[in-house]
Amino acid sequence: LGLNFTPTWYQVWPSVDLSLPISWSGGLSGNSAVTSGGNEGNGSYAIGISADVRSKYSFSLRYVGFYGDYSQLANGSVNVAQSVNASLSDRGHVLFTFKTTF
Repeated sequence: LGLNFTPTWYQVWPSVDLSLPISWSGGLSGNSAVTSGGNEGNGSYAIGISADVRSKYSFSLRYVGFYGDYSQLANGSVNVAQSVNASLSDRGHVLFTFKTTF
């Protein structure tokens, strides 16, 4: 299941619109039959801020995090059942994006 919510504020400054994209995705029940299809209790989330300037330039800053269960074996290796999100649960990242139209 994936949920997205993006509140937007128009004309915060002259010719500048701000938005706050928020998203969550995760497995609700059971394990997917396909590789990387998702597992119960695993997923990702994100929150950011975006500015649209004069409908020509777009700046976006976003944090993305992952969650999920995994087990660490005695030899130090990690056991993850099909889900990439669990193995990335300690590797959140920040993204900056700039776009323009002409």
